[in-house]
Amino acid sequence: MNNLIAKFCYYSFGVKFPFLLLYALPLLIFYDLFSRLIKNKYFKIFLVLIPPTVIFVRLLRNDPFFLSDDFAHLKLASEYSYLQIAHIALTEGIWVGHRIFLAFWLFKAIFDLFQTNVQAYLLVNFILHIINLIVFYKILEKLKKGTFVSILVSFILGTFYLTWISNIHELLGGTFLLLGLYCWLKYLKKELGIWFSITFYLLAIFSKEITFLMVPSLLLVSVYYHFNIKKLKTGEISKGLAPLIVLFITHLLVYARGFLSYSDLPQDGGYKIVFSLSLLTQNFTTYFSMLIPIINNSFIRLLLFVLIFVGLDVWKKKPLTTPFLASSFLFLIPPSLFANRISNYYTYLPSFFLFMGIAVFFWECSRFKILSNRLFVTVFLIVTLFYVFPTNKIFMDNCFLIQFPWKKTYSEAFYSITDKLESRWLKGELTPGKEIFLNDAEKTEDMQALYETGAVHLFLKDKKAWDLRFVYNKGRETLEISTK
Repeated sequence: MNNLIAKFCYYSFGVKFPFLLLYALPLLIFYDLFSRLIKNKYFKIFLVLIPPTVIFVRLLRNDPFFLSDDFAHLKLASEYSYLQIAHIALTEGIWVGHRIFLAFWLFKAIFDLFQTNVQAYLLVNFILHIINLIVFYKILEKLKKGTFVSILVSFILGTFYLTWISNIHELLGGTFLLLGLYCWLKYLKKELGIWFSITFYLLAIFSKEITFLMVPSLLLVSVYYHFNIKKLKTGEISKGLAPLIVLFITHLLVYARGFLSYSDLPQDGGYKIVFSLSLLTQNFTTYFSMLIPIINNSFIRLLLFVLIFVGLDVWKKKPLTTPFLASSFLFLIPPSLFANRISNYYTYLPSFFLFMGIAVFFWECSRFKILSNRLFVTVFLIVTLFYVFPTNKIFMDNCFLIQFPWKKTYSEAFYSITDKLESRWLKGELTPGKEIFLNDAEKTEDMQALYETGAVHLFLKDKKAWDLRFVYNKGRETLEISTK
């Protein structure tokens, strides 16, 4: 009882209620102005692009650097031609068996132009994310004209910014996936031929394998379309889906065979897959907590979230949110089978469908007359943004990080090595067999992971030095010089 009273006092008179008023009052005062501005197409774009732009600025200001996977991408881009990358991908598979090459091509193109300039890679990822947000917004507009909800949901989606450079696969695959879905909706409206969706589907699966699940997702989206937008004829859907289903089954046989082989990996392998209901439940809860922070790793909250969506469809007696919810679960199944690997970038593609479902849910809620009340709309907006999806934390964190940048210990440690190598190269001291001794900051586990990629030479300014290789000797904690 005392705990309940303490919580009531905290939320009513502590920081929560004043914080709510702090943001609610300006919005209430400028409500009419905001309502007019939101009808302007340029202001819509401005709002949607705020979150990724803020995060992008933070990355540029606060020690952007490569991670070990990024180094591996750099090494691949420097050693192989475009044709060789495609050949490796389609025959033996690039590391961990990936049979994709388009995103690697894009990564190589950036490398050919800008070498190891990290800002160039960040900019390309930023542009891809922006494109995805715009196409996502256009898809919402195709599903239903609802400016306020479309902007709100697109704004939240914009905070799902992937900062890992090698996440270019998710970003590019997401672009083609969304374009394929957008063209499918235009096909259903008889505004485009099916070949546009087929083309983007092929581009998607050669950028990120898991996008082959686009086909069952198109079918699920068509179910929503049939019951909520316009009745569809079975013959027309079958005719459009037939070539996509052939490609889907073909790729499923190839992809599934390679994916299932991960079950043979050692128990401590990161990509070891285990078919376990408890593992699926645990990983689903983790991934949906990343997408809907208020779930907070609670299976009960996840179950409640699902029941609310399903309950709406049962109440309305038609599929509204469940087709999109099912698609998001579908895209999360493969990564949720990994026993020892959790990564936030696995949620990027599922987030598109989940937030489409959330948009539909908000559209249905907007039919209640109470949503025409400006006070209720203001509270609804702030609660959604700050308490369901704590976007305020993103902006507050970024604000402080821009004013007070992180110490650049990670990149400084690495560049101290390259400066040391540059100096000795100019003196003619970098000869095979020589050793470079490292200080404590230069021999951490993170730094070792970078050395082991074999891409250190790419950071030397003189390309003549690129024939050298620097191998980490764990026993002596040195870099040994050899030739390629």
